[in-house]
Amino acid sequence: MGAIKAGVQLKPLDLTDQKAVKKVLDLLDKKPSESFTTLDIEMETRDMQDVIDKGMKKYKEEKAKGVVYDRLERNMYYDGPLKEPTK
Repeated sequence: MGAIKAGVQLKPLDLTDQKAVKKVLDLLDKKPSESFTTLDIEMETRDMQDVIDKGMKKYKEEKAKGVVYDRLERNMYYDGPLKEPTK
């Protein structure tokens, strides 16, 4: 039995683009938020260690070749009005 894990690419969102902001907020409304305990996170990390190692190896190789990645900085957060969930 196997499982598939999805990868994500986190990119900065232009908060002046109201259409993009609305799309993100609508996607966030589709499912309830989830909370994880420290134990949950530790178990998931152990389960995914091989994937993490391969990803870090690929990242370091590409970085050494000069690939430039966008960075999400600490000050890049949504500082607008929060909207109430629709469901």
